[in-house]
Amino acid sequence: MTPMDIPQYDIPHSPILLMGFAGIVVALVTLYTVNKAYSNSPFNDD
Repeated sequence: MTPMDIPQYDIPHSPILLMGFAGIVVALVTLYTVNKAYSNSPFNDD
């Protein structure tokens, strides 16, 4: 392998791995939504 070769990896098709990625995406969307709702709420004293 020469130094200029970029290794390319196949995406594994494991259902457990895909569920993990989906869980991370759902957690990030939930975190964004909750923070956005909190910043617009009257309970935010800033």
